[in-house]
Amino acid sequence: GRGVFARRRLEEDDVIEICPVLVFSKEESRYLKKTTVHNYYFDWKKGQAALVLGFGSLYNHSEDPNAVMEHNMVRNVTRIIALRKIKPEEELTIDYTGGDPERELWFKVKK
Repeated sequence: GRGVFARRRLEEDDVIEICPVLVFSKEESRYLKKTTVHNYYFDWKKGQAALVLGFGSLYNHSEDPNAVMEHNMVRNVTRIIALRKIKPEEELTIDYTGGDPERELWFKVKK
């Protein structure tokens, strides 16, 4: 029900967004499944969870994404970078598996 769309033309390797990351401890992460945040967080290091602020947690999944996320777990920031040219009003998408075909998603992908 949510998504992120380009406001202008983007070129390959353009930095779309730099997002601060709110990190939840391993103990706090256990409670996220009982909240709306469950649909928007990322696995982080050492059992932690992370909510990528800005639009970072709203990018939809695609098996053919036009953007990639680069997580910096030391600085707690995430960069979203264009993988190819993107037209204005085109939806910006990422691959939730990180390119790992063995990683299972928690939802069925619409073809």
